[in-house]
Amino acid sequence: MITIGISKLQIDCIIGCFAEERLQRRSITIDLTLKTIFQNEDKLGATVDYSKVAELIEQLAHSREFHLLESLAMLICSEIFKQFLAVQEIWLHIAKPKALLLCDEAFVEIERKRE
Repeated sequence: MITIGISKLQIDCIIGCFAEERLQRRSITIDLTLKTIFQNEDKLGATVDYSKVAELIEQLAHSREFHLLESLAMLICSEIFKQFLAVQEIWLHIAKPKALLLCDEAFVEIERKRE
């Protein structure tokens, strides 16, 4: 297995439980680690194309409005497993900067393994 990662992917989306949070898009930051099956070949088809993973995450974040970071995280993991069969494990961290006055960010983390 090999580990592929994306760090500090910034996406603007509608996310939040309160009406004032849902008036406009706000930035979230995503960190992602994928454990994948790697075919020992020096070509893109032998691995997971992280640019395609980033595009998928952006599409999902823009696909609808979310109340919870947790809901977005679960959707992202589910779709990665559906679309990238080589992915065996996912670690995902989604941060919402300035969600609280006295901290830099609020976040959720999720770890999932292919069933």
